[in-house]
Amino acid sequence: MKKKLLILATFILALNLGFAMSSEKHEAKNDKGVEKERFARENPKYIEKEANRVVYEPTKTEIITAKKALNKKGFKVDATTAQIDNETRKQIKLFQANNTLKMTGELDLATLKELQAQEVLSE
Repeated sequence: MKKKLLILATFILALNLGFAMSSEKHEAKNDKGVEKERFARENPKYIEKEANRVVYEPTKTEIITAKKALNKKGFKVDATTAQIDNETRKQIKLFQANNTLKMTGELDLATLKELQAQEVLSE
């Protein structure tokens, strides 16, 4: 009889521990979601374009400055507007490819930093 009670108690304890562990994992996932939402609120220059992907959204000034830097590097784009059209995306991809960056066609942080670094080095 004691052996059966011991087995039953062990089984109940194991169930409770398993439930507690899965509950902690669930809370951790929720914490990441909350953290992500807080990050987006505190950093308005970052927007979520796709699920689970936070993307840098450059300012108009950053776009125009980047376009001017691209023109200096030989990537011909219209630097008079802060819009990124298809031709600008193509030129950004070429710049990214030439500098071993991920070819997104977007002015992400890595691309802006590389443009800025090359700009400083060329002065």
